[in-house]
Amino acid sequence: MQTAQQTHPAPSLHERRRQLERGVIRQHTRAPLRMGGTFRFDAPIQEVFPRFSEPEQIARWFTLLKGGRADHEGSAHPGQWGEGTVRACTTRGMGPLEERIAHWDPPHAYVYLAHNAMMPIEHHAALMLFEPLSDGGTAFGWFHYYDDRGHVLRHLFPTVMLSMMNRGLRKLRRELGGPPGTMSLVSEPRAAKP
Repeated sequence: MQTAQQTHPAPSLHERRRQLERGVIRQHTRAPLRMGGTFRFDAPIQEVFPRFSEPEQIARWFTLLKGGRADHEGSAHPGQWGEGTVRACTTRGMGPLEERIAHWDPPHAYVYLAHNAMMPIEHHAALMLFEPLSDGGTAFGWFHYYDDRGHVLRHLFPTVMLSMMNRGLRKLRRELGGPPGTMSLVSEPRAAKP
């Protein structure tokens, strides 16, 4: 007698965000979720993922970045992308930006820990989620966790950063197709100590 296997629907982007927040983000920071957004692109996941992971491709749509390189020396997979890879980015007017990969699951998700001495934030972790859609498009989510620091710039940072991210995402949407979407401020309480 055969028993039917139960199939469970794939978790939504927000369910996966919560899973990775508990399983990865909280290993690195207690900072609250500050910014986030979900989007839909008309391109397949294999085309969308590199637009958000490869430094040269990010610089084509995100105007803060002039370029960058990936250093795989510390990667869990030597010579390849993986946990421990460092994405070293050159910014326009904000000095070097270092993003260390803390979780790598291409083309579905990754987490990076960002550090830039000029940004008025600390304990910054960002999560990017990608989900293939039945029509060939891709659902995308981008979420930023960080603590504020400083007195004046910390109040300007969210406005400036959201403006740059949204401008870049509009440019990318024009290239890949899809409905409008917006990164916005999120207010969540600080995570409890583990």
